[in-house]
Amino acid sequence: MRFCFAKLRAESAGGSVDEFATRTTALSQACLCGQRHKKRLSERVHACDCGVEAQRDLFSAYLARHVKDNLLQVTEANASWSGAEPLLRAAWKQATENQPASGRRKPTSFGVFRRRSQSGSSEEESLPMHEALDAVAGSKACARADESAAV
Repeated sequence: MRFCFAKLRAESAGGSVDEFATRTTALSQACLCGQRHKKRLSERVHACDCGVEAQRDLFSAYLARHVKDNLLQVTEANASWSGAEPLLRAAWKQATENQPASGRRKPTSFGVFRRRSQSGSSEEESLPMHEALDAVAGSKACARADESAAV
């Protein structure tokens, strides 16, 4: 079994890591309405015609909680979305707006936060678009950690 820094951190905090096939679940492309939206890595916001808009990584993490036997349970994810959406929006907003006040840098992969107006239309906040960092470097570091743990 492969060990990674994230898995070790989760276990040390009393949590666990569930593994599933990311190629077949394609959570960064999936939506609650059942559609798939192929995105470039630099596209950090999931926005669907059905009205779902969320930061791509946070939304994928939410969907990951609803994967069973390597299949996304869309009905289950849809059922709990109304309770999760405000939490994901708050996390997105906190990560992009409050970090400079705390002295920490904004995450470079979080994209633009849009605030829904009372009319339901979406207005863009004055936050810059960010390109994603190279994920290959992170996976190489994780592989080195796996090798060290195996020794």
